[in-house]
Amino acid sequence: MVADTSTPPTTTTSHDEAYAHLEPKSIGTEAPWSWLAKGHKDCQAMGKVSFTYGLVFSACCAFLLWGVLQFPYSALFLSMAGGLILIGPVAAVGLYEASRRRKAGEPVQLGRDLIIKIAAPVQVRFIGVILLVIFLLWIRVATLLVALSVHGEYGALSDLVVFVLQDPNGLSLLVVGTAIGAVFATTVFAISAFSIPLLTVKNVDAVTAILYSLRAIQKNLWPMLVWAWLIVMLMLFGMATLFIGMIYVFPLIGHATWHAFEDIRADEIKT
Repeated sequence: MVADTSTPPTTTTSHDEAYAHLEPKSIGTEAPWSWLAKGHKDCQAMGKVSFTYGLVFSACCAFLLWGVLQFPYSALFLSMAGGLILIGPVAAVGLYEASRRRKAGEPVQLGRDLIIKIAAPVQVRFIGVILLVIFLLWIRVATLLVALSVHGEYGALSDLVVFVLQDPNGLSLLVVGTAIGAVFATTVFAISAFSIPLLTVKNVDAVTAILYSLRAIQKNLWPMLVWAWLIVMLMLFGMATLFIGMIYVFPLIGHATWHAFEDIRADEIKT
């Protein structure tokens, strides 16, 4: 599934004004579980599309991290693996479209019938650049934390694990690194949870979409905390299985994210 960006988007001014003050719907704390259930049904109904996405994402992640292990910076493996969560929202754009098409009764299959015609392709790319910058910034911060903790010597991944488990400074690294990583992840979640799904169907600017996402999370704080926790747990499972589990986890989260957007979207937003 490839984004179709051949036709430049039209001006977004009127759309921005129309969507700037839309109020997302309120949802219950049980909603995230229903999103996963619907995402699972999508995976079953569109297995070829869903698991192709999962396989490609899993293979890319595994290859990237394998590359890290080949260099003297293998101690950064865990930081790099955690950072992959930050770029997931953009990588899942095709899964959002697949879920939308299935719900609309439109055909869903690999190939030319599943070329994504994003409503605001430039704005999606803009948010993608933001997420990439955050990802690179996180890697830089993680590198600095490791260097300060081990006095400039990165060492191998196995040495870092021993250091974290046996050295008091290692425990401090784990706590501080996890806390800072949580800040990065929360930032990405807040700006991308609903902005990218919105931009796939409506031609608005990135700022308007991000503000809409922030309002949706603010209005549904507890359900969204549950949803964020579920995403983290599922991604950790995917990574713990050497990315084999990611073949299912990634499309599951992608499809479920679209159903989350459907539940909270304002009535004025038609898909």
